[in-house]
Amino acid sequence: MDIDVRAIIARLCVYWQVSSYKALAIKLGVGKSTPSAWITKNHIPLKECLDTVEAFGCSLDELILGIKRESVNDQTMISAIKEGLSGAYELELIPKPDAKSAQAVAILAVKAYKNKEKNKEGADTDNTD
Repeated sequence: MDIDVRAIIARLCVYWQVSSYKALAIKLGVGKSTPSAWITKNHIPLKECLDTVEAFGCSLDELILGIKRESVNDQTMISAIKEGLSGAYELELIPKPDAKSAQAVAILAVKAYKNKEKNKEGADTDNTD
């Protein structure tokens, strides 16, 4: 897979709201000619990409590959879980859930998912071997 470093630098400029490589260099705290050198050497500035991900909450996929992932909010997750419960009922896998129970199950599932993700992130940062 060929990665377009020029496109990565352009996306960095968008996130940091600058219109020149020099201005980007200042925002990133690197030498004024460094962004041009990245392009010339076909070098992905990983540290600066990670800094951008942390600062703006974008994904590395989006920044490096230009692939924008659809974000899923709590309400979307709850709706999907409720649809899943309804489908499971239609397949006679579970008894028919009433609306209140389905909502409660969905909310608890979202909370459990968030706790799992939070614990996973904590475990990732605790591993300093």
